[in-house]
Amino acid sequence: MFIERIKVQNFRLLQDFTIDLQQVLSLVVGKNNSGKTSLLKVMDKFLNGGDSKFSFEDFSLSCHSELERLFVGDTIEEGEYSEPGINMQLFIKYSETDDLEYISPLVSLDSDNNYVLLQFSYALSYTSYGSMRAAFSDFQAKENAKKAKNAGYEIKTWQDFMKSNVGRYFSVYKRSMPVNKDGEQCEGDVIDLQTIRDVFRLEDLITFRYIDARRSVDNKDLDSTLSNQTSKLYQQLEDNEANAESMEDLRDKLRDMDAGLSENYGDVFKDVIGKVKKFGGVQPNDTIIKIISNLREEILLKDHTTVVYEDGGKQLPENHNGLGYMNLISMIFEIESIRRQFARVRERKPSDINMLFIEEPEAHTHPQMQYIFIKNIKDLLGQDVDGKDGVKRKIQTIITTHSSHIVAECEFEDLKYLKRVPSSGVMAKNMTDLEKEYGGHSEWFKFLKQYITLDRSELFFADKAIFIEGDTERILMPAMMKMVDDDNALEEKEYRLTSQNISIVAVGNYTHIFTKFFNFIGFQKICVVTDLDVCDKTVNAHGKTVYTSAPYDNSKEQYTTNASLKEYFGNSVIADYVALSADNKKVKWNETEGKWEKDMNGNMMVCFQSDIDGYQPRSFEDAFFATNKDYMVKDDKVFNGLVEKHLNTFKEDKNPYSLAENGIKSKATFAIDLLIDRGKSNQPGYVGWNIPQYIVDGLLWLRKD
Repeated sequence: MFIERIKVQNFRLLQDFTIDLQQVLSLVVGKNNSGKTSLLKVMDKFLNGGDSKFSFEDFSLSCHSELERLFVGDTIEEGEYSEPGINMQLFIKYSETDDLEYISPLVSLDSDNNYVLLQFSYALSYTSYGSMRAAFSDFQAKENAKKAKNAGYEIKTWQDFMKSNVGRYFSVYKRSMPVNKDGEQCEGDVIDLQTIRDVFRLEDLITFRYIDARRSVDNKDLDSTLSNQTSKLYQQLEDNEANAESMEDLRDKLRDMDAGLSENYGDVFKDVIGKVKKFGGVQPNDTIIKIISNLREEILLKDHTTVVYEDGGKQLPENHNGLGYMNLISMIFEIESIRRQFARVRERKPSDINMLFIEEPEAHTHPQMQYIFIKNIKDLLGQDVDGKDGVKRKIQTIITTHSSHIVAECEFEDLKYLKRVPSSGVMAKNMTDLEKEYGGHSEWFKFLKQYITLDRSELFFADKAIFIEGDTERILMPAMMKMVDDDNALEEKEYRLTSQNISIVAVGNYTHIFTKFFNFIGFQKICVVTDLDVCDKTVNAHGKTVYTSAPYDNSKEQYTTNASLKEYFGNSVIADYVALSADNKKVKWNETEGKWEKDMNGNMMVCFQSDIDGYQPRSFEDAFFATNKDYMVKDDKVFNGLVEKHLNTFKEDKNPYSLAENGIKSKATFAIDLLIDRGKSNQPGYVGWNIPQYIVDGLLWLRKD
């Protein structure tokens, strides 16, 4: 039994939100302010009464117009009234093998239906609506009276009234709603859970616990977070029958210590007791006062137990640990404590659904520790909760994260991507749905799945992206971004490239494979830096068409072999690409047609080599050499990544194509040569290299909102 789906309406960022959950672990990712904490808070408020109650600020902004109509205009008749408020629905799926004792009052009589739907609402009943509207009328009258006495007084609005009074009129409702065998809400009877308390308790069905991002670990000298947690954990451990013998042994030792300490206390405190007698605190032949030892094990653990770590045979206090280790250890302590709460050993048996929500476990931890965490968390949380009389239950876990390292180590199917949508708040996407969008290109999806999780999971957290071909661009791109920022003044509503959340990804000339992913994630902008790849087309002796790399020649028809260019622009004729201006290199996805189309306002710019003083390059290196002819021939420049004889030839003939095709010994080394030389830019008389214009055009476009 598990929660298969959660729907939330009108809570903070979650305007009309649905998220599907995995049975064991759901890893929720998304940029800052995409609703991850809102999901935790709404679950805590409805399931645990967290933060005591809802407030006016919890209503989504889109809900405000609905709330305003309660105060402004004519009174709404009961027949036309629909309860406004915050809603959360839990779609629970069970199987024939599940223990249905707790949930049986809600189970459908249809044997094919394995769903139960719980709805939680913070809503305004029609009766409360009438009372609230009358109270608001009085509120307005008082405000107007204040204004009459003081012309400068600013009359409070309905929002002010709501902020002070929402808790008086809105109430929490918990209901079981009709649901069909497909897990969709349908027509039927509604059960108010409060009316069946004698046969059904919500806490028997669901126990919800969480570890939020604001954990108490720090590195203050007096911090003892971990030590304090031992007392809390002890309270759960002592109830476990498996620990009974160890606990009894601890108590025996404490009783022996009590006896010895009480005898010592008699000597230590005899003068004080004598003074008490002297001042009449104890009458002769009356009650005798004694100070004795009374060691309670849980207090002992809290106040007199220290978690230490050992280094070189010496024990050091817990706060000498790095914050990362303290955070990780604290989480493990907390998880173990929560597992004991799930076990409910003093009650009949554990709840049917035990849900744990962990918020941002990566806090203070380095990448390697994040890898280790996600690798092992499934094993830790996959262990059954052991309840009374051998009853076992599973734990269902939600983890939210901003860590690309945690994402890289997770199962692709576990990923849930949260994205803000201007018109509808936040939406959640299952990565498994992405496979459906790839349709007949299953091999593309397989490649994407491996590539994203292993190498480039930071794309989930980026606002913009630069997709490049190879090592040269990958190494140089950060430097080129800084150069563009330094050499070009910011326009209105522009921010430096180096200050924006931009991910740089090397994908060769296979960006077309990522097309569906681009739209699935919804980047603000994408700059694709790729090569024109000019080729001659011939037919060999066997009748097979062969494409051969060649310099651009406008006297004959030539073609590109770049699959990405053909995907974005729909043809392979080089002359058509050479004719495109920078503005015409922008494209937009046409959802209806299922293809990319040229669009002046498109969110993707495909940047490839453009004309340089009458010369048309075919690759980055070709364009770089054509742009920097004078730079390349200077005697003070060192190029370990180039073949010396071809460089010398270039100094004579200035042929960029020949040097690019034959003179590259190592692209990575050549890029590093350029970075090293760039590091000398503050030296007197320094002459540096320039960025090919097609890349400058793309970066300047990307820099804009």
